[in-house]
Amino acid sequence: MSICDFDCKIVDMIDLSLADPQDGAPQRFKDELRANLENPRFDFYPNKIGEPELQEAIAIHYSQEYKVSLDFDTNICITAGGWQALTVCLQAMGQAGDVVAYIEPVFHGIPKIIKVVGMKPYPLPMKAILGSDADLEKTFQFLSGAIFLLNSPHNPTGTIVSPKQLRAIAQAAQTYNVKVVSDFVFKDIYEDQQPRSYLEYDSTALEVCSFSKTFRMSGWRCGYIIGRGLYIKRVLQLRKNLDSGVPSAIQLAIVPLVYEKTEVAEFRCRIANRRKFFVNGLKELGFRVSLPTDGIGTNLVWTALSSRMSSSQEAVQLLDSVGVKALPGLACGALGEGHLRFSLNVNQTLLQKALERIAHVFS
Repeated sequence: MSICDFDCKIVDMIDLSLADPQDGAPQRFKDELRANLENPRFDFYPNKIGEPELQEAIAIHYSQEYKVSLDFDTNICITAGGWQALTVCLQAMGQAGDVVAYIEPVFHGIPKIIKVVGMKPYPLPMKAILGSDADLEKTFQFLSGAIFLLNSPHNPTGTIVSPKQLRAIAQAAQTYNVKVVSDFVFKDIYEDQQPRSYLEYDSTALEVCSFSKTFRMSGWRCGYIIGRGLYIKRVLQLRKNLDSGVPSAIQLAIVPLVYEKTEVAEFRCRIANRRKFFVNGLKELGFRVSLPTDGIGTNLVWTALSSRMSSSQEAVQLLDSVGVKALPGLACGALGEGHLRFSLNVNQTLLQKALERIAHVFS
């Protein structure tokens, strides 16, 4: 059957190109937010660096999960999501013209953020950081004085950086004066191995997180920066002069979710089941899906193309013709070419339908 014979009238596009959760935020959040809207307190400007109740909840969470001690009013800054948080971190750590290194393939927003603050993106292959000890030593010696943006669980590959590797990165960063920003936004979406906070190994770093992935609430734009050294002081100063802060009603509606870990385990299990189902289906169609052996995280699937496809863009166009959207690997940098990224943010029924459509162009 040709592509045209398949169905030229497809209108129900299945979008697997975005990491934007489609499962919906917990009802608890919506109920809390609705109640907050009736409180006159929330008609006033919020605290620019964060409401104390949310800061304290985050501090307790980090103490329990990672044994990282934080002073809630001086070590935590609430932001309008992870994108803003990363921007502020880079501004606090460096200045225009500085080099910012990262592992490629990479979340396609990272190079944009680096360029916006006037710094220079410097992609590195994964083996330069997660290969041998000699590779890491050589890389950080070369990066002396620069900023390294660490992302674990890694978007798009799902790789979780092990505690041993985190410790080695922290030691190399200290030896060669490399400033580290940890992008930890997928920290609660994993299978067997819980990701560790980089702050467990490096007290000078900044770490960024967002509630978007944990609680499936991307549209409400709330995240945070934490740190215990010099740079968090600069972050707080920048944040005070950036905007008027995240609405208090949103921040306070998140507080009980952090304490109760509302629906976090259930969503994690849901993603794991979807990954197993979808990866098995892709493999049956000839895709080369190699999952990291040291732990897999995120709600994404990263797969190599078959040799029949000349480019990831060609593959995306073919998939689009049968009603499935995927992210081309090239969008994640030159080292991402030859791959596709799929998200797992639709239910298994839609994933099954997507596999059936993919079969018409790849089987």
